[in-house]
Amino acid sequence: MFRRTAIDLGLDLVLQSVSSHALSPQGAKAVLNANTTFDRESYLDRQGKVGAVIYAIAVASAENNMRVESFPDISDVFDCILKSPTASLEGEQVFNVGLFIRSARLLKTVLGLSTRLDCKDRELGVDAVIGDIPESLLYLEQEIFRILESPGRVKENYPTVKALRDKADARRRERSRLANDFMRQNSSIMQSDAAVMRDGRILLPVKNES
Repeated sequence: MFRRTAIDLGLDLVLQSVSSHALSPQGAKAVLNANTTFDRESYLDRQGKVGAVIYAIAVASAENNMRVESFPDISDVFDCILKSPTASLEGEQVFNVGLFIRSARLLKTVLGLSTRLDCKDRELGVDAVIGDIPESLLYLEQEIFRILESPGRVKENYPTVKALRDKADARRRERSRLANDFMRQNSSIMQSDAAVMRDGRILLPVKNES
């Protein structure tokens, strides 16, 4: 008797299509690696959860103006930390960690609406699709966005950076003052009364006597 495989039936194409709608690279990978179930009860349970998740997201978007966000790819962060837990991360990597936590928090909030709104299949426990997010991660998210801005730069108004910038500006003003005083006192050897700033240095327009 002729038997068709899952690939003959195009299941791999279906999974690829579904994975393209995943909110994160990790989610897409999970879809592609998902074990096919042939048990009716397991299939119906999985189908019900998927339907309830979709409905919860749609209701949150329509009635509460809430949106879920895509998860950034932080695979490189996981790899780096697994190799060395004390490794230093680039600013963009740290910022992406904050985005990842925020996306998880928003998705958790949206799915939690299924227990309060009239969502179908809410008895399936859709809000449990994402587990509880530890307070330490929520605090980490808050601190990351307090210090960094996209794509991972320290905010200009962050106190430490602002203090350094103010100090640098004060030194720049002092150098300009000294340069102007010098040119005023030695105007006879100056080509003009305006100094030139180049690459962070002040150049004096001294006459070329040759």
